[in-house]
Amino acid sequence: MHHEPLHGHAVSSRRERFLRFGYRNRLFVFPRTGPPLHAMLTSCGFQRATGRGYDWDGLARGQAPFVVFQWTTSGCGLLTWEGRDWHVGADAAMVVRIPHAHRYRVCPDADHWEFVYVCLTGREILRVVGEVESSLGPVLPPGAGSWVATIAGDVLRWAFSGQQVSACEASALAYSLAMGLLSQAGPPGGTAGATAATAAAAAYCRTHVGAPLGVAALARLCRLSPYYFCRLFRREQGMTPAAYRLHHQVRAAMRLLRETHLSVKEIALESGFAEPNYFGKVFRRHLGVSPGQFRRSGM
Repeated sequence: MHHEPLHGHAVSSRRERFLRFGYRNRLFVFPRTGPPLHAMLTSCGFQRATGRGYDWDGLARGQAPFVVFQWTTSGCGLLTWEGRDWHVGADAAMVVRIPHAHRYRVCPDADHWEFVYVCLTGREILRVVGEVESSLGPVLPPGAGSWVATIAGDVLRWAFSGQQVSACEASALAYSLAMGLLSQAGPPGGTAGATAATAAAAAYCRTHVGAPLGVAALARLCRLSPYYFCRLFRREQGMTPAAYRLHHQVRAAMRLLRETHLSVKEIALESGFAEPNYFGKVFRRHLGVSPGQFRRSGM
């Protein structure tokens, strides 16, 4: 199987610039001083892998959480992620979290996989990649991957320049790459090309945040199978139905915390959370503070 980019000249030109670096890697190690940094580079490089020796299992790399971003310059990789195979051909990019149930390797019907990679860690990096996975999955298609690869190229040029590297500079570049990824996921408001089916389901989620809505119920509302509904909704609305509903539940809870004197337990129920403890965990994951802290802060 051959995977050619639609705009091969641009990819070839960028590849030529990477080839000037040569196949090499750079590790980043910084002393633990100063305030904590929540986006950080750990390594980067330009690599050409061949054969079966290049094969990574996302659950066999330890428990320390980090992210791998990998943009293909030529050849093809194969990612198995949550039971589905994804081809990562030229100008496409893969972004995966560790630890996670996935495996990536050189595609069996390709003779090599050449790529630029950047490994990152930190609370903000993990949050952003979770958003990207919910919206796009683990592979950015040609075009989207290329845009973020420009930032990865900045990382490599900086890493291989021979200059002294500071932790704050590394963090700024890591954050820049994370925002590049997030921009490809798109806003949570949906797309202009949405069909009437997903537009109706999205509107129902926004106006019935307190209702016990599941994917099966929303699919029935649209008269679609749950599998097809989920694929269509994610493609047209920018995230899975569950993530979309959760986003608007949290928004509704924020409004109630600001504008009413209801208790946190009452707000949890009004926002569609049967368990106040679960509501607190979800709210903190989205905003970094508890519902009570949010209300007292006047955010």
